[in-house]
Amino acid sequence: MSTGDDDLFRPEGEQPREKQSSGCGLRFVLIMLAVAGGMTMLCCCGIGISLYSMAPTFENNPVTAKANLDELIDIELPETYKPEAAINMDVFSFVKVRGSFMEIDDNGGVLIVAGLSGQLAQNQDFFDKISEEIKKEANDSEMEVLSTEVKEFEIGGKPVEFTFLHGRVKAEEGMAEVIEDEIVVENENIENIENIENIENIENIEVIAPEEGTIPAEEGTEVAVPADENEEAQPANKKREVRQVRAILPGKGGSKVFFLLIVDEKKWNEEEVVKMIESIKVPEQ
Repeated sequence: MSTGDDDLFRPEGEQPREKQSSGCGLRFVLIMLAVAGGMTMLCCCGIGISLYSMAPTFENNPVTAKANLDELIDIELPETYKPEAAINMDVFSFVKVRGSFMEIDDNGGVLIVAGLSGQLAQNQDFFDKISEEIKKEANDSEMEVLSTEVKEFEIGGKPVEFTFLHGRVKAEEGMAEVIEDEIVVENENIENIENIENIENIENIEVIAPEEGTIPAEEGTEVAVPADENEEAQPANKKREVRQVRAILPGKGGSKVFFLLIVDEKKWNEEEVVKMIESIKVPEQ
């Protein structure tokens, strides 16, 4: 079943619905590599291509990352987008994979631009297979989609659809938003426990005994913990909001370029993103 370039990342159905979407940009690059390697082995069986010759290389090198990006498209990156890492795979003239990872504003997100070129990249069945696998991964992953918008831009003389997604993903450790710790004494908040010795008449503050069924807090702790070990102390389903932009566009030298932008909601700047997309230049094909 063939999958067109423009509708690859479009959610099924007319109305946005709550579904799963990509939460980790690296996975879609790995899908490209896996399908490319598998298809190459099928096409080249008997030629004696070793698995080692198809092994991709990952490099944490901003220079190589920028070179890969320039090989695929011309784009004006915002100042906070820094090339960080690159991925490469070559299997003779059959297929070549180039990828570039840009970090956004100190862990505020990532832009991934990855391209396919070579003989197999021009094969529609090969491209359809990769497209189907990426679409399947996008539908099966762990982002709850809140809204979807498709915008059209002209790139290389052709209209290209970019899918803008707003959603929620499970917060990673250390990334969830939390309320500042406060100590409540008789309905009065003491925001800075370090200054408690400066409070007058502190000896008159009534100490409230722990409720039945709880374990008294040990010295140096702030709250009592539940006596029941099976009772959860805090909810484990904290989520954070993110933005994603996805597209497939024509690249230099007839390559097929996969574009994936993932940005934390706090760092999201739609005007900046639109300006970046409008700056993409490739030769007309």
